[in-house]
Amino acid sequence: MSRVLSFLSMQQPQTIGEVVRPHWYEYVTIAAIVLGPILALLAQRALDWLRKREETQKHLYFTLMSTRVVFQATEHVQALNSIDVVFSADAASGDSGARPDRWRAQARAPVDEFCYA
Repeated sequence: MSRVLSFLSMQQPQTIGEVVRPHWYEYVTIAAIVLGPILALLAQRALDWLRKREETQKHLYFTLMSTRVVFQATEHVQALNSIDVVFSADAASGDSGARPDRWRAQARAPVDEFCYA
């Protein structure tokens, strides 16, 4: 208790013209008070984003597994079409326009190789 009182007595000016300057740990305390909630919010947003991404991937997987017998079901086709979007690294970074014409290169495969073999 005496340490607290001696700390408080050091902060008060001894004479009328004396100015008390804050110590470095007071600046650190103020920075922690201001930045602590902001950094906690950013960390929570990052964790929510990761959790949502994992949940979306699991939902897509479970949709594919539950409709694998009827492969022409609407849910199955939609899930197949969204595989590239959900599991790509570009979706993680938010870059949706990285390869817009990729399907054209795949669509140019000769049809005769796959049909009527």
